[in-house]
Amino acid sequence: MRLPPGKYFGHQTVQRKTKGLCLTLCQYEANGKLPKHSHEHPGFFFLVAGDHFEEANCRSGVQPESSLLFHSHHSAHETEVGKKGMTGLNIAFNQTWLDEIESPKLRRRDGWLLERPLAKKRALQLLAGLEKSRDESLENFGIELLEMLDVCQGSQESEPPTWLRHVRDRIDADYMLPLSLTSLAIEASVHPVYLARAFRGRYGCTVTDYLHQTRILHALERVFTGMSLGEAAAECGFCDQSYLARIVRAKLGVSPSDLNWFR
Repeated sequence: MRLPPGKYFGHQTVQRKTKGLCLTLCQYEANGKLPKHSHEHPGFFFLVAGDHFEEANCRSGVQPESSLLFHSHHSAHETEVGKKGMTGLNIAFNQTWLDEIESPKLRRRDGWLLERPLAKKRALQLLAGLEKSRDESLENFGIELLEMLDVCQGSQESEPPTWLRHVRDRIDADYMLPLSLTSLAIEASVHPVYLARAFRGRYGCTVTDYLHQTRILHALERVFTGMSLGEAAAECGFCDQSYLARIVRAKLGVSPSDLNWFR
């Protein structure tokens, strides 16, 4: 089964189309199974929150939260949704637009996962600007995601050391707790300065930036379900709503009032 542009199995809550992109925010019911299908246009699935298991010829496994999974236009896959349900942003690229910008061929990149913090930040900016941003701005973010995909696909990076991956996993799991560079360094048995340097060198951002990105992601997911910004801030580790507002403005370039369309 091949789905036409802009059509998805999940419940579509918001959709925005530009010349180059079709952005569709979807929610998927818990314990659901989507039949084998492909999409007419290539693109990413950004997992905002929930459980996503995908089986395809090129890849089978669980997609981590806040990562991007790439599908080419001919990639057939099946999806299982876990007990938490799933919220995701589908980012589809118009093939004519891809030809116009002379993007690299994407057929060989089926199932490629982008988990880098910069990729997460760009996806968050797309998400936050879904209704407010100009078409040109959204498409520029799309181009950056394509460039990151090309860089990651072409590089053969070694796995990060276990202790460094543990630090990142700890932030992903316990983002709502009062984590600090010092406490994370003590857990990892390394000096805070060494952790800071190693984390930035590997993931392209500071520990604090990554923590903020993760908290923002989960705060937005709560807002999707009707929670107020104040409640979301409290549950996701921010001191209060005003602090969340400052971080959203600094990291995503939008005012928290621009996020009211989620509700």
